[in-house]
Amino acid sequence: MMMERIGAIDTNDDGVISDDEAADQVESVFAVMDGDDDGELTEEEYISVRMGPGRGFNEARQKAMQDRKKARFTEMDTDKSGKISKAEFLSAGKARFDAADTDKDGRVTPWEFRAQRRG
Repeated sequence: MMMERIGAIDTNDDGVISDDEAADQVESVFAVMDGDDDGELTEEEYISVRMGPGRGFNEARQKAMQDRKKARFTEMDTDKSGKISKAEFLSAGKARFDAADTDKDGRVTPWEFRAQRRG
């Protein structure tokens, strides 16, 4: 499943995620989540979109995932407006990419991606 996620982001199929590919992915995710297309995400918009495979039949896991999403929403809302602007969302995405790019070469390998995703 992890390689499928990398493949979805790695649009040129070179085996790594470039900063441009990561930025494109973050912008695409924002567009999917912004249901009313107003350039901001409400908590409801952010929480309601399920990204990735699976149907979420495990209620305890679903709750834990939603709780984590709520915490991420609060972290991304840097101006504490109750909404996440596109700029805030892109900034958070850039921070995640930078954290994953451990050798700071502007690319994230599958090893770096896995390490970042696993915490």
